[in-house]
Amino acid sequence: MDRWTWMAVRMYAPALGLLAASMLATFAIEGMRQSVLLAGAHQTAQWLPMIGFGVGALWMLITTYRLWRWNRGESTDACECGGLLGRERGGRYGAYRKCLACARNINERYWR
Repeated sequence: MDRWTWMAVRMYAPALGLLAASMLATFAIEGMRQSVLLAGAHQTAQWLPMIGFGVGALWMLITTYRLWRWNRGESTDACECGGLLGRERGGRYGAYRKCLACARNINERYWR
């Protein structure tokens, strides 16, 4: 795979992980219903997978929108190589963002 495909995989991975975790939580919560000690908590816990699924779906929509804007050339947070930048992180020399395509660290003075 080329680096543009890996960039998309890196962007979608957290959302897909959240969707998978919410599906696994569904099975765990169904097991809570059969337990005598945890039967009361089942009423509250049954909403957690739906909330996780909603957040994961929203995260995928935001990622798709960012990739769509990048593909059209409208994205303002791009590296010199053309890849999108990740989240802002604090570092020794100030805030920086990591390029999702080439994995280079870009200092805040170059992307603001």
